[in-house]
Amino acid sequence: MVSALVVLLPMGQVMAALDGLGVRGTAMIVAIVVYRYVPTLLGEIRLIGSVARLRRTGPAWRVWLTRPLAQAERLVVPVLMRSARIADELSAVAVCKGMDPDRRRTALIEPRLGAADALVVAATAVVIGLAVRIGR
Repeated sequence: MVSALVVLLPMGQVMAALDGLGVRGTAMIVAIVVYRYVPTLLGEIRLIGSVARLRRTGPAWRVWLTRPLAQAERLVVPVLMRSARIADELSAVAVCKGMDPDRRRTALIEPRLGAADALVVAATAVVIGLAVRIGR
């Protein structure tokens, strides 16, 4: 469900919702960077894994057990190199969009809860209640 929210919600709407909740300043910028960076980072890790498999240097459990540092290096170094480039791109996008911790954001579409949202909250509460009841 969280991944669907990350994919479907535009960053401007998320920022407007956070602003409506009273999250402002640096906390909002950190939340938005994490909101955009984590899915990108996971995609990069998958990409690096597929490239490693093509080069036949992919992760194998036997190699992880015999040479864990070498395997970790084969994963971490490319991730760090790609992360630096992605961080630069994300910061350039933030500057272009006018993200400023000192200014209040405006939104074209005001976020609000509707009937569908109430239905999802109620269904989630029922599922959690049933899980707690069954778990006793």
